[in-house]
Amino acid sequence: YPDVEFDSGTLVPSASEVPAESGGLAAPRGVVTAPASGTGTGTGTGTGTCLYVADNTAQLVRSYDAATGRFLGDVLSPATGGIGNPVGLVVNDGILYVTSEGTDDVVSLDLSTGSTTEVVPRELGKQKLDHPSGLGFGPDGRLYVASRVGQKIIAYTLDASGTKAEKGEVFVDGLPDQPEQLLLLDGTDVGAEPPPPVSPSPTATAPASVPPADPTLSRETRSSPRPGAVRLP
Repeated sequence: YPDVEFDSGTLVPSASEVPAESGGLAAPRGVVTAPASGTGTGTGTGTGTCLYVADNTAQLVRSYDAATGRFLGDVLSPATGGIGNPVGLVVNDGILYVTSEGTDDVVSLDLSTGSTTEVVPRELGKQKLDHPSGLGFGPDGRLYVASRVGQKIIAYTLDASGTKAEKGEVFVDGLPDQPEQLLLLDGTDVGAEPPPPVSPSPTATAPASVPPADPTLSRETRSSPRPGAVRLP
């Protein structure tokens, strides 16, 4: 798109800049990367890394070259995988897991074969998903899913294939707000003492002073990112 001037740092453009059918994003939510598998639509060429983005209002999970931002294709949609308004993404053992808040379930995509499966249904035993959002795997191997409107987090035990939930148990209930995304930390670091501060070397060079901000630069003159784009830090 030589005629389009993108904001600095843009990896994947907004649908306001590039047509949606060419990969422009409408409402990106979850983002995850995985090695390109080389098989199936939108899974890359077999080398490098794919970037997967849940485009919520477009009801698509879209894939891009993680290095260049080149659009590779849509991997999940209402017609492929039966998703509706995807939110959270996580990859585990070559399988992409997606929370679908429009259908209140979790769907998987095998990145090698392209096969899709409903992993967690809306209701499983006594547990019910209500607008699932964030998800992630814990050290116990269970899949943790945030039920946003239900204001809880449910832990699901999957079968050996990782594509079917066998049971679900409440992990956290009665949250004061609606959980959106989950970040699972390595338990070995929980509660660890922070490292001691490093004393400056007596021969270290003092950092150069930073000039004060220009007081004439008002908030209105600063550029704001276009909605829908994925930025690099």
